[in-house]
Amino acid sequence: MIKKSEQSSKTEQTQNYYNGIASGYKNLYHEEQILKLNYVKDLFPKSGLCLDAGCGDGVLNQFINSNVKLYSFDLSVELLKLNSNGSTRKFCGSLTDLSIFENNKFDFISCFSVIQDIFDFELVFDEFVRVLKAGGTLFLSFVKFSSKKDLILEKINNSSVFEVLESYEENKDLIFVLKKKL
Repeated sequence: MIKKSEQSSKTEQTQNYYNGIASGYKNLYHEEQILKLNYVKDLFPKSGLCLDAGCGDGVLNQFINSNVKLYSFDLSVELLKLNSNGSTRKFCGSLTDLSIFENNKFDFISCFSVIQDIFDFELVFDEFVRVLKAGGTLFLSFVKFSSKKDLILEKINNSSVFEVLESYEENKDLIFVLKKKL
């Protein structure tokens, strides 16, 4: 069982790390994220509500149709300041608690290269299930060299909630397009 204080400590460490590198984030990760998003960009819906979960500096913004209402969510307030999502739909917090959003709110969720950094990633899956509409799509990637790789794959492959529509192996990541069953 995970102690709440241990989880809070890990979350704070991650938050401090991303706040600390925010000014150089674009140089470190932006092009890498673009390469990953290019695998699935043609599958993004042309309208609806999207949660960019772990949005970083907002690289997803350039891939989203103007008819989509984008909600940017990240642990780092400093990265959110750099995010080019011009709306007021920017939120700071942990993906393990999306309680600011009602059930079945989003048509799709994008979560790229984040979940392997979350101490209790199963809570994130639970929150994604809760806030994603039936028939909605989850675009998920994670670092394939992560120590959590097998656990995340098990969660995906044994899910009674999600159907795998597509999967890709990129240089550093495994990328999945998952549909929430009706």
